[in-house]
Amino acid sequence: MFKGGSANPLMEGWIMNCNRTDQVSNRDRLTVTVNDALTMLGIGRTRLYELINAGEIHTIKLGRRRLVQVASIRRLASEGYETPPRYVKPEQLTMNL
Repeated sequence: MFKGGSANPLMEGWIMNCNRTDQVSNRDRLTVTVNDALTMLGIGRTRLYELINAGEIHTIKLGRRRLVQVASIRRLASEGYETPPRYVKPEQLTMNL
């Protein structure tokens, strides 16, 4: 124990910082985690990565971490996204020559 009966004053400061209520909201951030983007858009992980691969949502990688740009989430939410047609097998095509 440290003076004053507290455990470790450094740990107390760390715990206080972890419980801050004045954290930056998603509205003010430039990037969010993939999980935050899923929550913001209300879609599944597979669909999010399809949109990333289609270039509809922009991300950056920092080491192994992928962050989603909030501006691209806002753009997608305001403009929408048309789903590309599903893959058609060649034998399903009918050609009228």
